[in-house]
Amino acid sequence: MSLLVILPHSANDSIQAERLCDLIAAQNKRPAGHCLLVAAPDTHGESQTKVKIAAELAFASVELLVVDWPKVAPTCKAESVNHLFYEAATHAARSCQWPFIWLEPDAVPLRREWLDDLDMAYHAQPKRYFGPILASADGKQQCMARVAVYPRGAGGELKEFFAGKVPFEQAGAKIILSRAGKTRLIQQMAFGAESDRNAVRDDAVLLHSDKEGVLLSSLLEGSPLKISIEGNGDDKPQAQRIVKRRGRPSRLAIEPTAE
Repeated sequence: MSLLVILPHSANDSIQAERLCDLIAAQNKRPAGHCLLVAAPDTHGESQTKVKIAAELAFASVELLVVDWPKVAPTCKAESVNHLFYEAATHAARSCQWPFIWLEPDAVPLRREWLDDLDMAYHAQPKRYFGPILASADGKQQCMARVAVYPRGAGGELKEFFAGKVPFEQAGAKIILSRAGKTRLIQQMAFGAESDRNAVRDDAVLLHSDKEGVLLSSLLEGSPLKISIEGNGDDKPQAQRIVKRRGRPSRLAIEPTAE
C-alpha cells in the first residue's frame, strides 16, 4: 500500500473522527496503513489524544499535526478547510513520498478493502488527481469532490487557490480537472436517514458525506447496515470486536459473512 490517509478534524467533528477510526479498526484484522491526523486550532488537547488513540488502533502508524491559524483568522468554513488542507498537504510533501487521500470525518468506508481498492485504482491510471467529478446545479460547472486522492506536492501546486472564501477544489477546478481521473469508488452523497442506504452504490467503497453520522452509527452499532468481514481458512470472521479505549471500551457489533 502506498497511499497516505490524511484525516483532518476540528472541535465540531473530533468525536466523529474518533468514531470513524473505530469503524476502520473494526473493519481491519489488525492496524494497517498510515495516517496523518490534522487537528484544527480549536480542538482541545484531550480530543486530540482521543482521536490519536483511536487512530493507532486502526493504522500501523499515526502522526498528529496540530495546525495554527494564520495571522488573519478564517471567517468561514471554506477558509478554514482551505488552510487545513494547505498545511496538511505541505507537511505531507515534506515528510512523505506518497500521494494521499483527504478523508474528512463525515466520510464512511463501506468495506474493509476500501483503502487498498483506492490505492490500486489510483496507481492503475495516469492522472495525478483521482476522485468523483461533481456538477453544479445548472450543470454548467464541474469540479472534483474534495474527498479524493491527491498527488504529493498538491499543496504547492494549488497554492494560489487556498486564499479567499471559495473552496479550493472549486477555485482551482479548471487545473484540477485537467489533471484528474474520475472514479466511482468514492460516492459523494448526503446521507441523512436509514432510507438513504438504497441509494448507496454497490461499486462504491467510500461514501461522503454523512454529516450527522447516521451511516457511521449504523455500521458501528450493528443496525440494519452492518459490516461484513470475509474470512478464509484459519482467518475466521469475527462476531464482534472490542476496540479498547482509555477507561471506556466500546463493543462494535459485526455481522460475519455467511459461509
